[in-house]
Amino acid sequence: MAGDPMYALVLLGYRFHELSMSAASIPIVREIVQRSRLDEARALVERILGLSTYREAEQIVFDTMRSKFADLVPVLGADGAK
Repeated sequence: MAGDPMYALVLLGYRFHELSMSAASIPIVREIVQRSRLDEARALVERILGLSTYREAEQIVFDTMRSKFADLVPVLGADGAK
């Protein structure tokens, strides 16, 4: 999960301080972390924790990432939830 840029904001919201990933994922995950605020990441985590299904949570994460990082969609692997 740490190497998947789509979930970087979620991991930040869980306050992970170290992430293990392939070298290819580092630049995009770094970009996401640098452009994010911890309070927004925490709010996302709180929101998805209240949902009933993984699918609902995944959709919220994908929608949030597409909205907040629209310029990065091509490298986010954003073809998941619809």
